[in-house]
Amino acid sequence: MLLQEDLYRVIQWAVHNNLHLHEDKFEVLNYTLNTSNLLSNLPFTAELRSYDTSNGHTIQPTTLVRDLGVYLSSDRSWSPQVNQLVQTTECH
Repeated sequence: MLLQEDLYRVIQWAVHNNLHLHEDKFEVLNYTLNTSNLLSNLPFTAELRSYDTSNGHTIQPTTLVRDLGVYLSSDRSWSPQVNQLVQTTECH
């Protein structure tokens, strides 16, 4: 709930300061230290990991995010970034 409240505060701050955020492009990436899938099978975990923007868009967790050209994965692996670099190099 605290993260959801913080998200609303950031959006309100942006509106107040004439900054337009593309809320439909928001993504959430969850890092976990526990590699067990036991927690993900619990019925309430989806509620805890999804968030709503002020325009009603629900942000669902993803396993891969591209931020400033760098690929970040939820398993903390550099494989997606390395694979992208290899593909780019092979194309040139």
